[in-house]
Amino acid sequence: YDFFDPIADRIHSVEMKEGRTLLHCAAGVSCSAALCLAYLMKYHVMSLLDAHTLTKSCRPIIRPNNGFWEQLIHYKFQLFGKNTVHMVPSPMGMIPDIYEKEVRFMIPL
Repeated sequence: YDFFDPIADRIHSVEMKEGRTLLHCAAGVSCSAALCLAYLMKYHVMSLLDAHTLTKSCRPIIRPNNGFWEQLIHYKFQLFGKNTVHMVPSPMGMIPDIYEKEVRFMIPL
């Protein structure tokens, strides 16, 4: 998560000049979404859960990979000393707890 701060700082500096920033990656699902979540947590003082909810409302296909989730959870703790999202075990391996219901519907137990 070493790159979250410099990228969030850059987005913020552009915003302060009334500019706009386009975040993009290969599919617009994982990497760019993770960077957006980090920015919202740092500069809009949002919880990871709230940042995810807002971002998903704007781009419903976001789904950061588990590596990004782990980094975002650590970053959130670094920023605020607490977390609203946790990694939990599932039949698919460790997943963010916000996906528990979704996984339950996908995999009958």
